[in-house]
Amino acid sequence: MSIEVALKAAELDIDLRERARKIGIGEPSLLDAIVLATAMVLDASLITEDEHLKGRPDVIWIGGG
Repeated sequence: MSIEVALKAAELDIDLRERARKIGIGEPSLLDAIVLATAMVLDASLITEDEHLKGRPDVIWIGGG
């Protein structure tokens, strides 16, 4: 993992945990933040059904509901 991804993942981990608490879902894993950070650094699309990433403008969410 690059330093850039690690630093971005640390930021995102805090954001994802705060959001999860606000909307009443379980805590995300650090891996959620690492995957999202990697996609962001690579300027790649992230397609997921992970509820922790739902609603983010940088994610294509394919989950139900």
